Amino acid sequence: MILSIKVKTTSTDETASTLFDIQLNYAGLFTINNITDEKQKESILMIHCLTLLSPYARRVLSDVTRDGGFQPLATLHQQRKAQKENLQARMTFLTRETF
Repeated sequence: MILSIKVKTTSTDETASTLFDIQLNYAGLFTINNITDEKQKESILMIHCLTLLSPYARRVLSDVTRDGGFQPLATLHQQRKAQKENLQARMTFLTRETF
């Protein structure tokens, strides 16, 4: 199984220049024994095997961006998620205040 991840980040100023453009292909070799149902095999590959590969691929992306002088992608994702939650909380507060 190959997990392919593409990440492209651009600046937020008027130039919108590309900061980094990453393509990662992370592979795992899995042996599935004693399962003859093709749908069940596909389910195991797409769910369980992918779950095993994801943390390692995420670590590679994080290390590559950090070593390149940028914040790790996980940190950026957490910051954006917190900003979005904060914005939603403020919008909810404003909505409640107007009624």
